[in-house]
Amino acid sequence: MMKKALILPPQMTIRTGHLLEYYNQFEEVQSYFDEASEVLGISLYDSFFSDNEKLINESHIGRCGIVSITCGLLKRLNMNLEEYSFISGPSLGSITSGYISGSYSFATMLQMIVSMVDSEKAIYSDDRFGNYMFYNISQKKLLEIMEETNKQGHYVAPCMFTADNQMIITGELTALEKMGWDVLKSGGLGVHIPYSPPAHSSMMGEVRDLFKKSFMESHEFENPSIPNICN
Repeated sequence: MMKKALILPPQMTIRTGHLLEYYNQFEEVQSYFDEASEVLGISLYDSFFSDNEKLINESHIGRCGIVSITCGLLKRLNMNLEEYSFISGPSLGSITSGYISGSYSFATMLQMIVSMVDSEKAIYSDDRFGNYMFYNISQKKLLEIMEETNKQGHYVAPCMFTADNQMIITGELTALEKMGWDVLKSGGLGVHIPYSPPAHSSMMGEVRDLFKKSFMESHEFENPSIPNICN
C-alpha cells in the first residue's frame, strides 16, 4: 500500500518583494501575518516585505514570514491531514509540521523560532561558518571532495541531501569556497547560501544545548496527530 507524505518548505533566502503575491492574493495568509504581528510585537508585513534583505534573512523575520505564508496556504487549500501517513519538512519545515499536526500553537512556533535564532547568534556571531548548495555533481563525488577537504585540516559536513546530484554542505566558509573550485573542476557548481549557521551538523551542539535550556525546558508539547519526520 502506497503511503503519502506532506512535505513543507524549508528556510530560503528572501529577496525584496519575494512571495508578496501570496500575501496579496490570499486572506488566509494575511490573517496569519496579522496573528504573527501580535505575537512578535512588530508589523511582520512591513518587516518581511521591506527592502532590507539583510535584516530579513539574518533575523527571525524571514523564518516567521515563511511559516506564516506556509500555514496560510495550507489553510487555503483546506488540507486533510488524515489523507497523509507522515508530515515532514526539511529544516524550518519540520517546525511548521509540529504546528500543523497539533504539537503546539502558532504563537509557540513563532516564539520557538525567535529563541532558536537568538541561540544561533549567541554561539555563531561571526561570518566564518555557513552553507553552500552544490549541484550538477553526484553525491558520491561530492562526499569524496568533502572528505579530502577535511583531511587538509578543514571542517565541512553534510547539511542536507536534496537530490542524487545535489547537496547542501555546511562548515567553514573558506573550506566551502575551496570545495567550490574542486566541484567546478568536476563539472558541478556551488552557490553560497547567504545566511545560516553551520546547520544540521555536530557544530550545532552548543546551540542545541542553549536552545534546550532557554526554550524547550520551559514549554510542554502534545503528541502530533500524525507522525512527523525530521531531518
